[in-house]
Amino acid sequence: MPIVRRALKLRTISNALVISRDSLRPTQRLEAGLSLAQRSYLQHSCLDSINRPMIASLAHTPTRLQSGGAFSIAKRRRSRLDGSSKRLADHQTFGQVKDCKTLEEAIEFVHEQLGTSTNRNLSAFWSAASHLLRKSEDSRTNEETHLMTEKLTEIFTKTSDRLGRFHPRDLSTTSFAFAKIINHVESHVRGDERKRGDYIPVFNSLLVGEHRARRDLIFNFIASAAARSVHKFDARGLSNTIYSFALIGYPPNVQGSRPFLEIVADECLHQLNHFNMQELSNLVWSYAKLNHSHPELFGAVASRILELNPKADTTFNPQVISNILWSFTTLDEANEDLFRYIFNHIVSTNSLQAYKPQHLATIVRACVRADFYHPILFSRIADHVIETNFESFTGHAYSSLVRSYVIAGHDQSEFLHSAADTMCERDMKLFSVQSIANIIWSYATAREWCPDLFIGLISAAVDRRDEFQPQEMANLLWACATLGQTNADLFNAFVPVVKMKIEDFTAQGLSNAAWAFAVADIQNDDLNNRFLEAFIKNEDRFSVEGLSQLHQWQLWQIERVSPVQLPA
Repeated sequence: MPIVRRALKLRTISNALVISRDSLRPTQRLEAGLSLAQRSYLQHSCLDSINRPMIASLAHTPTRLQSGGAFSIAKRRRSRLDGSSKRLADHQTFGQVKDCKTLEEAIEFVHEQLGTSTNRNLSAFWSAASHLLRKSEDSRTNEETHLMTEKLTEIFTKTSDRLGRFHPRDLSTTSFAFAKIINHVESHVRGDERKRGDYIPVFNSLLVGEHRARRDLIFNFIASAAARSVHKFDARGLSNTIYSFALIGYPPNVQGSRPFLEIVADECLHQLNHFNMQELSNLVWSYAKLNHSHPELFGAVASRILELNPKADTTFNPQVISNILWSFTTLDEANEDLFRYIFNHIVSTNSLQAYKPQHLATIVRACVRADFYHPILFSRIADHVIETNFESFTGHAYSSLVRSYVIAGHDQSEFLHSAADTMCERDMKLFSVQSIANIIWSYATAREWCPDLFIGLISAAVDRRDEFQPQEMANLLWACATLGQTNADLFNAFVPVVKMKIEDFTAQGLSNAAWAFAVADIQNDDLNNRFLEAFIKNEDRFSVEGLSQLHQWQLWQIERVSPVQLPA
């Protein structure tokens, strides 16, 4: 069948499938937000729970038929004039959307001219919406909310119908905006229902869907479109696109001869000389977040950073620095020249005031994980946090920093005691159980005894004992026994929790916990029998130190005339 006839036939079918939106139920209206191919895929997925491959129609962008005839000079002039007018209109609309103060104002503005909106206008709207959603307040009536929801859904419908034809710049902008909106929506969905904004449910239905099916479909579609035109993306577009996938923690699953992340990496390698520090940081952070190792890309990024002047690039800020260090260590791609370059840059700055606690914790942790000790840097950071009295430190930042200093073996006595004094002023019950365990473990490893700190942390640990994971329990109990804090209430409180989770302990965790109970002289026949069963199951996995601890546990059993005995 000739191409034109096939195109006309497809148009006839498409027109026959048009449905009046007013007649749709809310869930159907939301589903109408996707193109026909996408909707059919969703319906198919709903009917069959089997994970089927993405339908072929999603792998190809609809193309407009072009006439083979040459344009006349008048038509070309008119085309150029139309193009100039269109670019001017795009620029004006982008500025106007960007100036909107509320999400309602942006929705109204774009919806009024939806019939003539360009792809650039639509991407500008989603970019603005990703910022304005965070400022949205629950101050509308049900009727107003319903009206705004209808308009927002129609904007999404227009966007989804055109998404495959977006210019790379608009595609990356929209992808980044979608990711930020999804992040915001999911954080509220997981939180208190009463704190949800009016738009959270509709954005959740439009961009996330049940079991994140719609999110995955949309981002797989974006990945397919981006892969086909990847060579047209600039450095910022490549960085923002891959960053959007990392932001929602979703590695795209699209059909093709090569993985999407590999395709993007190849193009980034070709354009790496055009990336600034911020874009390089986003790039490596994205691959680390998605747990996708690419040594060649990371090596090239390290070389590119070494070529740049950090004092001339304003994007080389504390967040960028900590993200780069975290990314390289997360994927075990630590580069000694790069790390030395960054650490020397940090030391050369006049003040660490711009560095937040989490930045400092990440920097020190990166030193430890890369086995790259920089004594001057450690001293500068320690002096800074002591001088500022650990201002704005959270439990996580405390635990990360003190643990890293202890592992590095830096002279930390003054630092640890200063940290302990400020932690005692905080509500330690707000610390995560992982932070509580890590802090106690760090002080025990350093053999630093801070009574008030331990009293507060142990009290918080007992109150939240059911939240502890096996490794955290083992660290906590070992640390308390090591420092002679064999409080019977603490150990007895953890007996039922250890028994319940004992099968999930590692060999080292088992030997540490059993040794701690022996030191605390907590005799519990049922617990001892469970320890014995776990020892036998893991008998080939104990280290020399672990076997030594088991021997001490056995001696304690003999002393207590216990029938529980390790097998000969």
